[in-house]
Amino acid sequence: MNNKLGLVILVFVIILSSYFVYNNNFLEEDKDEFRLDTILLKASIKKGGNFNGKIKISNLENYPLDINLKVIDLEGVAFLEKSSFNLVAGEIKEINVNFLNLDNLNEDIYFGGIEVYSKNNIKTIPIILEIESDTTLFDANLELFPSSSAYLGSKINSNIKIFDLAQIGTSTVDLTYFVKNFYGDTIILESETIVVDNQVSISKSFTIPKSIKLGDHLFGVIINYRDSVGTTSSFFTVSEKKLMKSSLEFDNILVFLIFALIIFILLIFIFYMAYTKDKYLHELRNLYRAELKKQDSYIKDKERLLSKKLKTKREREISKELFKKVRVNRRAVLAKIEKKRESELKKLRKEKKKKPVIKKQIEKWKSKGYDVSVLEKDTKIPNLNDIQNQIKIWKKKGYKTDVLEK
Repeated sequence: MNNKLGLVILVFVIILSSYFVYNNNFLEEDKDEFRLDTILLKASIKKGGNFNGKIKISNLENYPLDINLKVIDLEGVAFLEKSSFNLVAGEIKEINVNFLNLDNLNEDIYFGGIEVYSKNNIKTIPIILEIESDTTLFDANLELFPSSSAYLGSKINSNIKIFDLAQIGTSTVDLTYFVKNFYGDTIILESETIVVDNQVSISKSFTIPKSIKLGDHLFGVIINYRDSVGTTSSFFTVSEKKLMKSSLEFDNILVFLIFALIIFILLIFIFYMAYTKDKYLHELRNLYRAELKKQDSYIKDKERLLSKKLKTKREREISKELFKKVRVNRRAVLAKIEKKRESELKKLRKEKKKKPVIKKQIEKWKSKGYDVSVLEKDTKIPNLNDIQNQIKIWKKKGYKTDVLEK
């Protein structure tokens, strides 16, 4: 039975280990080969201004990587120092990104990126260019909630603060809101006119359509007042990663709970088998403990009755010593009987006797109990005569007991 149980546990552990190894391998398939130390290139530029950026790429592997770069949706504006290169193990390389021909851009918000890819990984660095008028009379700050991620069908909330930089006073300005993706597609486009007195805060909410492409998106706001154009924007990512991760985490939690439940059941089974195996031994020892308790109670009662008949301190001291000796001797006799019975029980189990045979023997011992006659013969309970005789023996041997008797 133990061999079969061990085999079941071994097979279960192998299956569970294979599951976790598979999942770890699955996760390792998405392991990053390189790291982008630059996560975003963003600039707010006056019309006719200039801007240059840098990106850092780190090789996370212990072997060389071929790295390639490509500009998305800002071709003719963003130019890379290098479009391909090799990174040795652990190397970090910095690449310049030059933004040219900005004079040709109208006041607006431009969104694109740099795609960086190796053999097994592809990542993107978003680029946001906010081109404002030479003189900006009204500007704004934008906060998104949640700040950096959204999911298909979820809602994005924004808080927009409009500032009157030129202290013009109560004025009417035109606002344009939009959401765009990397590829120039406009997902959401709205406009409204508001009144600004020094500054004003407005809230704007929109729902991410379930039909749009996953990836990086831009929420932009353009503030128009006469010839003044102000801009503000915020970048966020639309993905299903959270749902997939939650599903994966749920699967792992479920597997863990199932594993814990099976282990719990196996432990109960093991303890039950151990208990069943030693069930009769426990019964035998319980019988022994019950007899010890019975004898201790019997000896205490006898000692209490005898103490009422004793007159001197010496008699009480002798009584205490004799009862102590009786208690020790009786325990020794009972322990000897118990040891013999346990040996017989182990012998029966070793001979692989069937349970009914062992059970019958236990019942026999239960009905028989312990041989009290043997106890009374070898470890007799002392009486008053025994106490007095002991004092006489000591007198004959020359001990002075008269002082104690007084």
